[in-house]
Amino acid sequence: MYGNASSKNVKTQAQLGLSCLYDTINKMVIDSSINRFKFSEREQALFHIDNMREVIGEHLSVIIFDRGYPSGEFFIELIERQQKFLVRLPSVTFKKEQKQMKHDDCIVEIIFDNSRLSVHKGTHTHDVLAKAEKISLRFVRVKLQSGEYEYLATNLTAEEFSTGEISELYSMRWGIETTYDDLKNKLGIENFTGTKSVLIEQDIYATIYLLNISNDIMLEAQMELDQIKDKPGKHVMAINKNIAFGIMKEDLILFILEKNNRKRRARMDAIVSEIKRNLLPVRKERHYTRNGRGRLASKYSNTKKKSF
Repeated sequence: MYGNASSKNVKTQAQLGLSCLYDTINKMVIDSSINRFKFSEREQALFHIDNMREVIGEHLSVIIFDRGYPSGEFFIELIERQQKFLVRLPSVTFKKEQKQMKHDDCIVEIIFDNSRLSVHKGTHTHDVLAKAEKISLRFVRVKLQSGEYEYLATNLTAEEFSTGEISELYSMRWGIETTYDDLKNKLGIENFTGTKSVLIEQDIYATIYLLNISNDIMLEAQMELDQIKDKPGKHVMAINKNIAFGIMKEDLILFILEKNNRKRRARMDAIVSEIKRNLLPVRKERHYTRNGRGRLASKYSNTKKKSF
């Protein structure tokens, strides 16, 4: 149903694609979808944006994308939706416009001329680009510690975010990466109850729901912690997520099942207090080399599922 993937020395295995829209400030998965293993991330992004309005209403938002998303048609779709966005550009995407930048922050005109239209001849993309003819975006060039440059494209104005703030804003996208790590390695989202699609989807959405509840509780604990003055130590302290998830796996179900409001509040206070006692220092500007290699085979059994 979802498709499959294979790799050397590992048997062919069913795979699915999970797409999420994540609120990096409030630590919440706003919308999610389960797809075939190979799916259009751009189409799902637009799907999430359309659904997002039902959750956040008319609140303003900025969607941050990594370098797998940029395209002329995608930018046009976002602009037509009046959606503010910030996207990292690969070195080969809009390469000509990147080279034409005279400053680290400038307005760039992207023209959809014949050289760009010809590769999409006879497609819907061709019609969309031809109709638009051109778009103007703000390109921001950021020098990394490695000495290389990172290029960002956005429709945010300089009045809304300065050059430095644009770079800082893009760094917030890391929240979705850590969220996927939490889902996979801390909450075991790939540890399914069974092999039927209804069970798999039930497990995935239940795990995302558990993540949102857990993050909400941890955010409350972190806010209480941040209000404490004269905290000892030279580092800013943050909640130890590994231990926090462990605490909630043990106690959250008891909180949900509790019928008495006073006892339920007491259980919640106890959970928050226990979480606040387990802290880690925040060390900024730490970098890790991304390792693209990994085993394809699932580490979980298809017949046994750990309980939370």
